[in-house]
Amino acid sequence: MFVGRCDSKTKSASREDGIIIDVMFVQGPQHGMWAARAADRATGADRSEVNSSRRDDSARREIAEVILYSTVGTADMERAIKFYDAIFGVLGVSRAPNWSDGWAGWGGSYDEGYGFWVCNPFDGRAPAAGNGTMIAFRAKDEVQVQAFHDAALEYGGSDEGAPGTRPYYEPTFYVAYVRDPDGNKLACVYHKHKP
Repeated sequence: MFVGRCDSKTKSASREDGIIIDVMFVQGPQHGMWAARAADRATGADRSEVNSSRRDDSARREIAEVILYSTVGTADMERAIKFYDAIFGVLGVSRAPNWSDGWAGWGGSYDEGYGFWVCNPFDGRAPAAGNGTMIAFRAKDEVQVQAFHDAALEYGGSDEGAPGTRPYYEPTFYVAYVRDPDGNKLACVYHKHKP
């Protein structure tokens, strides 16, 4: 594992032993998967030491441990509950245990994992979807992606991309895109598709 100091301006780093390396981070099409490559710039250095600078997976903190919940706004709580009951039903996600007045949620409580919540915006204005904002849900197979898409359209959502693969992602990335009745963009992904 790499231990040392990184200079983000020059994208170079110095290890504890003084060897300087170039570090390049590349975001892959897996959305959130990061790859790192280090190239040794020091004269005569052992190349096997550079390969040992890869990230130690056992020491990294999972994103699932960091994200507590997501919230989207709605103008019609009853309609939103019907929509999200339908899509989370096909994904096997139950309602969160701690609903309160003006809030509807699915998934775990704070101590049980990630939660997804719907509410009316606090400022009293109409909810608005962000340009470039999307929440993706994991599917167990292609059938679940199709069921997600079907349920979304049946319960007031709109189509943003039919289930299938896309030429700009790897061929194993099977996805459907929808918008909920308030315009929030959602995706359902099975990332182990076998073409």
